[in-house]
Amino acid sequence: PTEAFFGLVSLRTLKMNYLNLESLNESGIFRGLSRLVRLELSHSTLKSIKSNVFLGLSSLLELNLQANQFTNLDRNAFDGLYSLQTLLLGVYNHKIDYFLSSEHFSKLNNLSNLNFRFENILGQVNVGIHGFALDFSAQNISDWSQLDLSEDEKDQVTWLSLKGNFLKKLDSEFLGSLNKLEELVLSDNQIDILKENSFDSNMLPQCTALY
Repeated sequence: PTEAFFGLVSLRTLKMNYLNLESLNESGIFRGLSRLVRLELSHSTLKSIKSNVFLGLSSLLELNLQANQFTNLDRNAFDGLYSLQTLLLGVYNHKIDYFLSSEHFSKLNNLSNLNFRFENILGQVNVGIHGFALDFSAQNISDWSQLDLSEDEKDQVTWLSLKGNFLKKLDSEFLGSLNKLEELVLSDNQIDILKENSFDSNMLPQCTALY
C-alpha cells in the first residue's frame, strides 16, 4: 500500500535486500519518505519496475538495484528521483540494451554515477547523460575488442573498471578514445610490461586515478 511508510518522516536509509518479489508496480509506494537519501533493493528477484514507483523520494541520492533479474523497466520507472546522483543496476543473463534507453534517464538531471554489473555477458547502454560508470570486473575479458562500445559511449564514460580479467597489454587506440575518463581500474590482470610511452600526452587527458 502507498501508505506503508507514512510516519517514518526522519528515515534516511532503507535497506530491503533479498526480496522474493518479481515486480514493483504500485505508484508511490515509498511516499512519506521525503528525507530518504539511500535505498537498497539489491540481491532480489525483481524483473520489472512500473512507472512512478519512486514518486515522493525527492531527496534520494543513491538507489541500489544490483543483483536482480530485470527484463523490463518502464520508461517512467525513475520519475520523481530529482536528486539522484548514483544508480546501481545489475542484469543477469540479458543484454541491458534490450530494454534500456536514454529515455529512462532523461529526467535524472543530477545523475553522475550510473554503474552496471553483468553476469556472464557483456553489454552497454547509451544513456545520454553527462558521463557514466562501467564495471566490467571479472568478466573473463582477454582482448580489448570484447569491449564493443560505440564512439558516443566511449565519449561518455568517466569511470571504467576491468579488474580481475585476463588482459595482457594496453590498447592505446581504445584508451585514447576515452576523453572524459577520470578513473581507470586495471588491477588483477596479466599486464606484465608497459612499453615506452604506453600513456602518451594525448591519452586519458582527464584521468586522475589509475589502479
